[in-house]
Amino acid sequence: MAKKRKSVASTTTKNDEATERDAGGDGGVKKQKRLPRRQGALRYIMEIPLDVLFEILGYLDPIDVLRLSRTSKDLRRILLSRSSVSVWKAARTNLGVPDPIPSMSEPAFANLLFDPHCHFCLTATVHNIAWNARLRCCKACLPIHFASAAQIQARGLLTDLCPEILWKAIPYYPLDNGSCGQRRWHKVDEVYLISGAEEVSPHASRMPTDSESTKWMVNRLETLLVDIEQSSKCKKWMEQRNADRGRELFDARESRYNAIIVKLEAMGWEHELTFAQGRQELKQHKFVNQPKPLTDRIWQNIKQPLAEFMQTIKAERLKREHKEVCQKRYKLLADILRERESTLTDELVMPSSIDVSCWKPVKSVIEDLPTEAGAEDSMFNEILEELPLFIQDWNREKAQVLLAALQVHDPEATEADLRLATSLFRCQHYLCMRTKVASFPAILSHRPFHRGWSSTSPPLAPWLSQSAQLSSDCIFKLHKTGSQNTRKVMELCGLDCMSTTTEEMLVKNPLVECKDCTTEAGVRLFMRWTRAITHGHDDNPEAPHFVLPSKAATRVIKAHESTQSIFQPSQDRPWYRCKRCHESSPTLTGIKQHLKAGHDIESTTEIAESFRFMGYVNLEGPIPVRVIPHGVGEGDLEANFRVSDLYLK
Repeated sequence: MAKKRKSVASTTTKNDEATERDAGGDGGVKKQKRLPRRQGALRYIMEIPLDVLFEILGYLDPIDVLRLSRTSKDLRRILLSRSSVSVWKAARTNLGVPDPIPSMSEPAFANLLFDPHCHFCLTATVHNIAWNARLRCCKACLPIHFASAAQIQARGLLTDLCPEILWKAIPYYPLDNGSCGQRRWHKVDEVYLISGAEEVSPHASRMPTDSESTKWMVNRLETLLVDIEQSSKCKKWMEQRNADRGRELFDARESRYNAIIVKLEAMGWEHELTFAQGRQELKQHKFVNQPKPLTDRIWQNIKQPLAEFMQTIKAERLKREHKEVCQKRYKLLADILRERESTLTDELVMPSSIDVSCWKPVKSVIEDLPTEAGAEDSMFNEILEELPLFIQDWNREKAQVLLAALQVHDPEATEADLRLATSLFRCQHYLCMRTKVASFPAILSHRPFHRGWSSTSPPLAPWLSQSAQLSSDCIFKLHKTGSQNTRKVMELCGLDCMSTTTEEMLVKNPLVECKDCTTEAGVRLFMRWTRAITHGHDDNPEAPHFVLPSKAATRVIKAHESTQSIFQPSQDRPWYRCKRCHESSPTLTGIKQHLKAGHDIESTTEIAESFRFMGYVNLEGPIPVRVIPHGVGEGDLEANFRVSDLYLK
């Protein structure tokens, strides 16, 4: 090793000036002045008498004594000697630490309790102590130095170690809930120190024939039992200390938070701090959620950032309050529209509350009025005077859209043809109406559902749900299968396709049999017109082969349908509406009873002319009935749709 050069003091100022000139005059690089090296102040500690030094060090905490022993070789030699054990005991007494684990020295015990470093790689912040192994181990070192019992035996160690208690002779690491090794070792309760297994393995292999090995194992188990007993006491003390420290930090944070609250109230934020959410957000701020006491200097440093943060909290609160008021106004509007719906003429359908709320005059009332105005019915008085005209325009626009979809298949179709039973529509979007078919004007009351709750697209308005959509987002097209099947059924029943309406077909709802579904085993399928609308076969694009059943078969099927459990589709509103008094019912039976009791209407023709259907046609009526002859097994029955089985005896 090269010797250090002796530092030589400069002789005269003239010599320094000459050196500067030799280096290039004014443009040369000046040498930095060397400062004398500072001598460590701890070197004087060795001059203190040992009894005085030990008396002084006895007032320190164990971690301080441990750190002091690592500062120099001389101090390490003194503090790790047996004569200094009184220092370590006094340091333990200062904190009320229990006696050390019998197999550990005082410095090793202090290192285990207070130094949060991994005992293998010295990684910092390892707070979990493996008491049964008497060490700290980080996540990276755990699979290197520990292994399960099966892995240890796979190494050729402890292959003959059968009694369960003998495994306790090896230091182990319990895999509790949340421990870092729980994912690596699935369904393993504990892993063992590999070096400990290597130490125990030679003795275990010679047991019980070798008395020395047996004695060694017994002594080791006895020692470990004593260590475990003392470790449990130390563990309880450590848990209590951590709990006390946690409460201490909590109290310190609360004290700082309360002091900051007082400061902010003095700045004029008293009203804003009365709101619980704002106080909670402030409490989580990085400048507030600290255990450090609030001093005047610290306050001057964080004063401006916290004031800006309070401005943000206020803006968010006002935005949140405005959104809540807008939602109340929207709900109030929806209730008003529901009441007004019963007063509409038979030719009109009430637009959805979403469509109406996005109408510019209504949206202006919902959003632009001050938050302090709240939500009152009177807010919409002026707008409601213009609402009938908006409803008419909306219905006219939607009717033109549907007429255009109908004219794609029949260019000569008129608006009157929209009410025919053969004019059936559905939305093309797979999330919206994939299995739902509706007629006119029921299709106008359809509520789109294209985006779903998990959509990432922004909502139409902050006060509307994520899935809210305008009816204009739907693309309606004629349901060709339903139209073809309806024509086929009407031809069988002798009905005029150019004049029969959906309501007339609903009242009749004729029963048909699909011959294409008849199997070789004699299984037959019967269904009502409402269910036949969407009935088809993938291998046959043509309309199914429908026939009218015999009177005897009709009686049997009708009797079986009466025993079916009533299937009530989900409805956002009743599907049947009386044209005479605007009463409504969710079922055809209910509206028939109303027409008979309230208006003395019983004939089929008058009933069909006295109500309006506003639901999905293919979800009405009984489900198809499958007639199964005697002796047909389950293996011969197949259906990819909901059916009701009728077994013949």
